[in-house]
Amino acid sequence: MTEWNYLQVVLSNGDLDRVSGEFWLLGTQGIEETSLGGDQVQLRAYFDGRSDIRKLADQFQSFCREAGIELFTLQVRIEKDQDWAKRFNQQLKPFRVGKRIYILPSHDKTHVPSSRVPIRIGPGMAFGTGTHETTQLCLEQLETHLKSGGTVIDVGTGSGILAIAAVRLGAARAIGFDIDPVAIEVAQANVRRNRCQSRVQLIEGEVTVRRSVRCDLLVANLTFELLDEKIADFSRLLLPDGVMILSGILVAQAAQLLDKHPVLAQHLQVRKQKGEWSCLVVHSPLK
Repeated sequence: MTEWNYLQVVLSNGDLDRVSGEFWLLGTQGIEETSLGGDQVQLRAYFDGRSDIRKLADQFQSFCREAGIELFTLQVRIEKDQDWAKRFNQQLKPFRVGKRIYILPSHDKTHVPSSRVPIRIGPGMAFGTGTHETTQLCLEQLETHLKSGGTVIDVGTGSGILAIAAVRLGAARAIGFDIDPVAIEVAQANVRRNRCQSRVQLIEGEVTVRRSVRCDLLVANLTFELLDEKIADFSRLLLPDGVMILSGILVAQAAQLLDKHPVLAQHLQVRKQKGEWSCLVVHSPLK
């Protein structure tokens, strides 16, 4: 049975967004949030069992010290993945995103309004249940900028939620890439749950210009470092009049990314924010 490392912290509600953001930047594969009443909240951030959890704990503590964030407790633990699945089924509740999307756990029998597109997500350790601000930003921009009948590339597909949403919203096909084999397994299960196997292709590995078809829309919900490194490759995958949706970055990092890549700023069409997170929508092929 697979084991997962996790960091568990108790902190003030006012520090919740900053601490969650740091966990995502450290590479967490999922976060559980539990209100403890009053001004305190417990976060449990899961990491791959092969990760150096002590090193991650040291990095996290250094961040908190520099940011002036008080931690009431910090614990390092190992947990079986079956326990994650059990709590997932108990905690994830149906919710709406944007104007058209309705996300619900795979077991849930809630009636979905006819005006909404249902996306069913099962338990797994891959990023992307739709609850995080960056995923919601991407979903909202998919609603607006997706070209019906087009091709979508989803870089860092995680749970597959963005690729699934793309075809459910009208794309002819979506190709999801992820370097994590666990993510690919989780995404494949979610693709089956949503009955879109014929239109969603999942590939384990890096997205490259040589191995990929060109697309009408590329969505990348990644870290600042990956976007900074890969932005030129991503732009070459776009068809004329294509669109890139970029997220996974903090507000300050979005400004930094635009400064480092002036062509992004030149073609920037939309800049959205939820909490401390940003999403950039860039039109037209970038050279």
